[in-house]
Amino acid sequence: MKTRELNRVRQRAALIAAARGLTIERGWPGVRMADVARATGVSRQTVYNEFGCRKGLGEAVARAEVAQFVGAMRADFFGSRADGHRAVRTAARRTIHEAAGNPLVHDRELFPSALTRLVLDAAAGVIREWAATFHPDCPPRRVELAAESVVRLTVSHLLLPLAPPEKTATSLADVFVRLLN
Repeated sequence: MKTRELNRVRQRAALIAAARGLTIERGWPGVRMADVARATGVSRQTVYNEFGCRKGLGEAVARAEVAQFVGAMRADFFGSRADGHRAVRTAARRTIHEAAGNPLVHDRELFPSALTRLVLDAAAGVIREWAATFHPDCPPRRVELAAESVVRLTVSHLLLPLAPPEKTATSLADVFVRLLN
């Protein structure tokens, strides 16, 4: 990567990090492009040039947050090797714990329902990759059903927890293994 491209990537990451921090502090409605610019030492126009508009900045923050959760999920799944129960239990427990302490996840203005599709697609994609690696003989339709079901149920538990995270994670793992088998 050329120096100029690398600097742009770094600047974009700094802008997203600043917007994330301001969102945690104030909530998304309290974040202005000028505040992000000031926090990173660039002009407001630079922020607009990078994201186009405030909505574009919000989507970038949300996508970065999703990428962080999905990266952890990928590590949990692939670290569990072929053990689907352990993979879901570990990933669900981590996700539920981390989401509970993450104000961005519960900010409906930052994470509108349209971005929920991004979460569902990315998380289900990890499960499909994992199944292709460790359970290649499992029919794709079965993998898809198990993946979508466990991801949707996990998101549901993030929004309305009904049991302690450990119990929820174990229940989700039970459902996943039954659907996969």
